[in-house]
Amino acid sequence: MIDNEIYAITVSNKLDREEMKYIINSCNKQKNKLNIIGLNRPFDWIKRLQYYIEELERLDSISTNSIAVLTDAYDVFYTDTLNNIKHKFIQMDADIVFSCERWYSHQIESIKIKHDDNAKLYGSGSQYRYVCAGCYIGYIKPLITFLKSILDEQFIEKVSSLGGEKYFKLGLDQCLMGY
Repeated sequence: MIDNEIYAITVSNKLDREEMKYIINSCNKQKNKLNIIGLNRPFDWIKRLQYYIEELERLDSISTNSIAVLTDAYDVFYTDTLNNIKHKFIQMDADIVFSCERWYSHQIESIKIKHDDNAKLYGSGSQYRYVCAGCYIGYIKPLITFLKSILDEQFIEKVSSLGGEKYFKLGLDQCLMGY
């Protein structure tokens, strides 16, 4: 068994080096091994979560107390090594940490005020206050539990009522606020 490993994982149904240049080039520069899952498989936001769960369960069977960084494939880049990221994460003393965005450009407008209120109550005044499902890091077991809870039928029905599949990612961003 491997102990305390860190894995960089992204989902894409095709390996498009031009569209994925930011994440691929930054991983190469930082010497981070990137695990691209979902290649040549159907893609949608629900399947993305299912692919993450499958991969995390596989990794959980070969490692203990390990950490995974789960990211979007096309607009994410690494500015540090996985080893440094792992040590920073461990110092945060959390099971899962979610990324935040500075601009509220593609989320559900009616929920924006909740983000702003949370930033006032819990934040340090940072302009990066809009919780985003595009990047999160955590210990593998809590990530599995979290992702499985998102795939709960009630959550999927609620997001579907917003307008179907294209709103799933937006709903995922919003549900992170309650986690």
